[in-house]
Amino acid sequence: MILIVNWSFWRTLLLALGLFLGVSAAQAQGFGVAPTVLNINARESLNTSATLFNTTARPARFAVTLKSWKMVDGQTVLADTRDLLINPTTFTIPAGSSQILRVGLRKNPTNEELTYRILIQQLPLEGSMAQIETQQPNGITTNLNLALGFSVPIYVASPAMKSAVQYAVQREGSDLMVKVTNQGNRHATFNGLAVVRDDQKVDIQSFAVLSGATFTLRIPGLAEKSGQLKFTFRNEDGVTVNDLISVP
Repeated sequence: MILIVNWSFWRTLLLALGLFLGVSAAQAQGFGVAPTVLNINARESLNTSATLFNTTARPARFAVTLKSWKMVDGQTVLADTRDLLINPTTFTIPAGSSQILRVGLRKNPTNEELTYRILIQQLPLEGSMAQIETQQPNGITTNLNLALGFSVPIYVASPAMKSAVQYAVQREGSDLMVKVTNQGNRHATFNGLAVVRDDQKVDIQSFAVLSGATFTLRIPGLAEKSGQLKFTFRNEDGVTVNDLISVP
């Protein structure tokens, strides 16, 4: 099965519910994952692990699936895969406890980075789910259970692999559209991206652009400013980068 994900839509929805996949939001619900990104060195051991924490006063049940991850026309595309093994796949975490998820790669690494995602979905278990109260037009109050979900990226790469990012800027009304193309053989990460032009700063939520992929970023309100764009962010190696981008 192939699933095309409009990541911006789901990010906005999950943030509105307080359930976005980042650790801070997850911890607000009493759950967390560490680390939030899994890296497998293709020249070393082809396995890794993550830990899911339950800091609530009730047990919680989860199911785990693995997906291959690609970017097509700026959209996230997830598909079923047998490249990886994960253990366990279904489990219950007691209150105040944790569960280690062990992941192993079955596919031989290539000259291009391999990218996957672990999807962790909370399952129904009495009293374990967050609830939201809704008021119906007829005055009846309904409580809806909200199942928590996590999506953890997995990158399989050798140390020699590098990203190679290029930018192209267009104007669209008062906004700037920045096309980010990664021509390298490793993903590019834009963590904590701050965009500055003239005297205005816009903060952009973190994102990644996979090898060979293109992602278009809308920067609101900066078309009417002057000068170059300045991108400041932490890359996939945790290094702070300052990129200056010409605006036509």
